[in-house]
Amino acid sequence: MIATKKYRHLQKTLLLICLVLGVYTFAVYLPLNSWVKSFDKPIEQNLKVLNKKFPLNADKNWIDISPLEKNIKDYEEIEARLDALKITIERQTAFSEQVVAKLKQPFQLVEYQNERQLCQEELQAAASSNFVTIYPGVLAGYPEYSSEMKNPELLWAYLSMVHNSLLSAINCRITSINSLMTRPVKTIAQDDKTNAFPRELSFKITVAGNSRSVLKFVTLLPAKFNPEVKDASLKMDKPELYIDRILIKKDGIEDTDNVMADLRICGFVLVKPKKE
Repeated sequence: MIATKKYRHLQKTLLLICLVLGVYTFAVYLPLNSWVKSFDKPIEQNLKVLNKKFPLNADKNWIDISPLEKNIKDYEEIEARLDALKITIERQTAFSEQVVAKLKQPFQLVEYQNERQLCQEELQAAASSNFVTIYPGVLAGYPEYSSEMKNPELLWAYLSMVHNSLLSAINCRITSINSLMTRPVKTIAQDDKTNAFPRELSFKITVAGNSRSVLKFVTLLPAKFNPEVKDASLKMDKPELYIDRILIKKDGIEDTDNVMADLRICGFVLVKPKKE
């Protein structure tokens, strides 16, 4: 009798255990197993894509990464070319050694004002000797210091760029310089390797003259000094300048060869962060 009771009790215990395991299997284990397997699907999809791009090696069961190595070499070659191009651009857009030296020194307002005055006098003398008319307001358009400027030393590059451009226009035998207006300095994206900030310096200028003189002036703006090219308008320290916008229109009714050109001219200077 006792044995029979123990046997029934054992049966009930086993049934209860089976019931608990069944509930655990369907309620916990199977959902958890499906959830874990769901993480494998993205990996399997990426593996299929990887196998298509880089098939398994026939001799050894591994992925052939030779195409990837070739791509890396190509990218390294492109980077080297870009670095060489960057050096070329920096050399072509570089200002004279004198201007670069002043960019590295603390800005002196009195020195700059004196230099600005000398440039204005030189422009007036060049215009007078070449019979070029300078309209009112052109001299006042020369870059001027403002207390709001964060990098006033950039005025040296600005002054050099504007002054040399105006002298170049006079040397090209234009008839008049009608207007000059400088624009705020624009900061370009930072160079991650050198931590340098390229700054864009731009100004608007309006000149008038015969079509040949105006065309020569426009052509010489992006030109760099070349000893093989004998032209008084090209100075050794002249940086390459770029024409952002240009509008040429007929000037006057009687002489059909006279034109007026409105230009927006840009130059670039590389500013390295100051060491504290």
